[in-house]
Amino acid sequence: MPLDIVQELYPERDRVVRAVKLQSGRNFLERPVQHLYPLELSSESVVHAPSRVLNADASAFQPRRQAALQADKRIRQIKEEQNSV
Repeated sequence: MPLDIVQELYPERDRVVRAVKLQSGRNFLERPVQHLYPLELSSESVVHAPSRVLNADASAFQPRRQAALQADKRIRQIKEEQNSV
């Protein structure tokens, strides 16, 4: 299988790259990243992908559901009851 060169990254609105433009000889192809095999190669040309800085102090993206919180509370109660016996 021939090696292709990634020419362009296509980030979506959430800045996650899910597709790329590849150069295969004289042709250009667009492929999803799931169909690529990453290789550890070096190149003289440098392409900078958009950097994402994660905020460690940010609140959780999706809060836990009330049912999950109640289940955790009930599990702790059962453990305490078993340990006290």
